Amino acid sequence: MSKSERLVYIEVLVMDGGNERNGVARHRAEVARLRMRAEEWRQSIPFGAGRGGTDDVALAVLPANERTTAQLPSGRRSSFVRHLSQLVDEIEQEDGERRRPDRRKRARAGTEDENAMLGRACATCRGQCCLSGGEHAYLDSPDLRRFWSTRPSATGASIADAYLEALPGRSYSGSCVFHGISGCALPREMRAEICNAFLCDGAQGLRTEIQAGRTGGGFLVAAAGGELLRAVVVDAGGASRRLRKR
Repeated sequence: MSKSERLVYIEVLVMDGGNERNGVARHRAEVARLRMRAEEWRQSIPFGAGRGGTDDVALAVLPANERTTAQLPSGRRSSFVRHLSQLVDEIEQEDGERRRPDRRKRARAGTEDENAMLGRACATCRGQCCLSGGEHAYLDSPDLRRFWSTRPSATGASIADAYLEALPGRSYSGSCVFHGISGCALPREMRAEICNAFLCDGAQGLRTEIQAGRTGGGFLVAAAGGELLRAVVVDAGGASRRLRKR
């Protein structure tokens, strides 16, 4: 750790009461250290003539999914089928509930450019937030009702079939059953509401920078184990390129 990185680490520990065993403090210190390294990397990348050079470029330090894909095991598929069947049965047993709209608060919609950059951030990470989706895919009965309400003539069997047909042949090992090599295999209208609304700290920070006027491109870095593993450079016109591990 360099002298400047140690200073950042000490500063964060002081802010958290000096307790080095505090997990939150250690996490914040690690994020600060990684962001400093990512900022140095960003400064070395030519982004073209923006209003403020690299200062006009949004920076995000994101998690990194490092798992590999494999054929979806039959046991995991069967577990999801059971979960899905329970949701369908629950809705069918509640008179009048099938067409009731899901009134949970939605995430505030961003601009087209903002959403495109956030999508690239998720692709750079490769879906660390999907890993807990397991065999339930975060789906609950309100999620299924929302999708079902857009198809009022559909039967429970046809709704279940729509989800089963979307299961990818290969998915990330131990992750959500719909977590494929190209991202989520479900269209947005079929996903759990939390999947459409959630932003990790890195993605939320990216959105904040864009909304603050950093619209000259993006420098998106995925990190794990204290290392910067991969990066994607997005220019102001939306073109992107990948960079090797630093």
